[in-house]
Amino acid sequence: MLSFSAFHPVLLLLYNTFSTAAPLSHSVISKQIWANRHCSAIWEDLNLLAIYLRFGNYWPPLGNLLWLTNTFSNIGSALCQLRLKYGPIISLHVDSHTLVFICDASLAHKALVQNASTFSDRPPALAAGIILSKNQNNISSANYGPFWRLLRRNLMLEILHPSRIKSYSQGRKWFLDLLIETLKEHANSGESVCIIKNFEHSMFRLLLLMCFRQKFDENTVKKIETAHKRMLVSIMKSNFYPFLPKIGKLIFRKRWNDLLRMRHEQAELLVPLMRTCDDRSQGHEEDSKTFVFCYIDSLLGLELLEEGGRKLTKGEMVSLCSEFLTAGIASTSTSFQWIMANLVKHQDLQQKLVEEIVSVVGMEAEELGEEDLNRLLYLKAVILEGLRRHPPGHFVLPHAVSEEVTFEGCVIPKDTIVNFTVPDIGRDEKVWEDPMAFRQRDSWIVERMWI
Repeated sequence: MLSFSAFHPVLLLLYNTFSTAAPLSHSVISKQIWANRHCSAIWEDLNLLAIYLRFGNYWPPLGNLLWLTNTFSNIGSALCQLRLKYGPIISLHVDSHTLVFICDASLAHKALVQNASTFSDRPPALAAGIILSKNQNNISSANYGPFWRLLRRNLMLEILHPSRIKSYSQGRKWFLDLLIETLKEHANSGESVCIIKNFEHSMFRLLLLMCFRQKFDENTVKKIETAHKRMLVSIMKSNFYPFLPKIGKLIFRKRWNDLLRMRHEQAELLVPLMRTCDDRSQGHEEDSKTFVFCYIDSLLGLELLEEGGRKLTKGEMVSLCSEFLTAGIASTSTSFQWIMANLVKHQDLQQKLVEEIVSVVGMEAEELGEEDLNRLLYLKAVILEGLRRHPPGHFVLPHAVSEEVTFEGCVIPKDTIVNFTVPDIGRDEKVWEDPMAFRQRDSWIVERMWI
């Protein structure tokens, strides 16, 4: 009967033959897939070998073919297993691309803060991403430079600055009233109440108000929301595999054409709203008391000095608006679900939160005012604990190193794609006591104003 060790030279030969990376030595590959004498360890290494094959590390032709039946979202569980055996810095290969994942809070801080200029760039977008971002001309995909800084500074100062956030207080009140009214209607009808669906719909209406300065009727909102969701689904289906960027458009021609059509339909809905917003902003001096600055107003006023002072195109503004709507709904909705689920599960935390609210606004109050938030320190602690324990995304947006860098003894070549596993950062046992528990943490209870 052949032992596992009999296949060790074969695996080494296959890797050195087919890998696009430099060949590994006999000793290195032994550390990674060599099984010890214990049966349990043999199965563990076989499992890790299957993971490596799946993601293209040891036999890229086979690994790349397996990407046809697996999405990038499945990589999270594999990284958890790999980290336990190989440490907090892991590299995987997809065709000729190297993906580096950093799974440690201190290392993430060292990369993103202490070496920010090196790790701040973005990798080239996939085929579908180029359509969504209008050739990487939005905040989440633009290369680090003057254009990205202009877009980010505009969003942070003109829309997300505390003074701007306060100007939308009436819009948030309208959003809350709309949500409560809808939930009451469903409850009184005897139907089952789908809270999250109504929450997302109301949130979408609020973001449209912040984006276009208009309270749209229900029919218009549903048209825009439907087009937006169909676009996102089409993007996920059309992100042709990295090793088939051109052939993928031919093999999956129908998907590609559907993506282009949906992008066109989305633009047909949003561009007229931009024109209306532009027309209204021209005469806002006459209505200065009710005029509220919106995202489109800020984009219409931008000038790209590095490109001769040109304005943003309609296509670029559609991309930026789509990005704004996506970022505002997905993360908020996901966080809301996890926090509410944990409050239902942990009745003691829920009771303490209720007691704090009653102590601030009284037993007879039907709702909280925004002016009360600065006094609700425990509420803020619950939200922060929810974000720590259940981050809205498993990864951050992908980064790329702008030059070759030696990081913690590892040489990372220029243009390598680098990402960070957010759950690992929030569940670091060196930082958090009992990190997997959702609990009260005194570090969250601080005298700090809400934004």
